[in-house]
Amino acid sequence: MDINQLIKNQEKKKGYKEELFKKILKQAHRRIEFCSNSGDSFAIFTIPMYIPGYPLFDKSECSYYLIRELQENGFEATGYSDQYLFISWGHAIEKYNQEKLISRYLLEQQNANPQLNQDETKIQRTNSLIFNNNSFSLLK
Repeated sequence: MDINQLIKNQEKKKGYKEELFKKILKQAHRRIEFCSNSGDSFAIFTIPMYIPGYPLFDKSECSYYLIRELQENGFEATGYSDQYLFISWGHAIEKYNQEKLISRYLLEQQNANPQLNQDETKIQRTNSLIFNNNSFSLLK
């Protein structure tokens, strides 16, 4: 028995597992997209029992991987048993709408009072000149 071959087999198995989890994550993304196109702000994803052509896998480990990846992408994800995930993006929609309202309000204020833009530009120019003059005097 060759120990190097055992290590190579373990590395190969890890590669299959990562590839498999990414494939399942893509399925979850498709489910999210389908639910979003239907007007929902949440999805329930069922982790498959197995994927043909891949070895059996630990569903709790897969669930943990999916939750971590989805949360890193801004989703709220919660696992129920080892087979179901509740995925929500409603909080992101609310935040997006609030930012849109704020930017629209600021743009309206800017257009209503163009003097603000000119004053702000003058202040920025003055600040940059002061900063540049001070930095040059420090170098002398």
